[in-house]
Amino acid sequence: MLRVAGFVGVALARTTTEDCLVPPIIENFNAEAFSGIWWNLAGYPERYLPNEPDGSDGKCIELFYDFDAEKSRIDVNNTSINPTKDGLWAKTWTTGYAYQDFERTAPNLLFVDFIDEYTPEDAPYYPNYWVLDTDYDEYAAGMNCYRLNATHTNTQFWILGREPSFVESKKFETIVLKAEDEWNMCPEDFVFRYNYDCEYDFVAGNPTGPKKIARSPRK
Repeated sequence: MLRVAGFVGVALARTTTEDCLVPPIIENFNAEAFSGIWWNLAGYPERYLPNEPDGSDGKCIELFYDFDAEKSRIDVNNTSINPTKDGLWAKTWTTGYAYQDFERTAPNLLFVDFIDEYTPEDAPYYPNYWVLDTDYDEYAAGMNCYRLNATHTNTQFWILGREPSFVESKKFETIVLKAEDEWNMCPEDFVFRYNYDCEYDFVAGNPTGPKKIARSPRK
């Protein structure tokens, strides 16, 4: 899942003079089926994410989405493993919530809140996490786009997989082609994230966002 996107903040992404894509509507989008664990595999570079394909600036971008039917939202916990100045690896995370402000008419267009500013009485908020396509079981593709000024727009785009190995599949290649042909993305500008060797030495600092969730190191 942006004030973001990815569910995630201000991004490098891709700035052009093109208009934003009109997002497709997935009328039967199922937020509960969309929940679970995802890995950020590829997309436009982002300031808040590791971007080097060898993992030297960070790795293992794992996203936890948990549908809360009682509160009508998806709890979001984005994690990654990042190098420290001491040569160690630290697991960091950001938490937030995703809301379906247009649940009946555009259920796949979400507003993701990482700074606890969402209030139902002020809804709807402008969607900042657009699910473009998903089969729920293997992959999802999403984006956000907004106008920077009178002449330029900023586009964020990401491909998620239920497993890191999905990036090596033929279906992944099909999604990349679809991104270019149907959603006007530029695959030559994509970065491919390093989601291997996911061991770390410690959990770093305090998480950001309205909810704090700590996860134990993998053994």
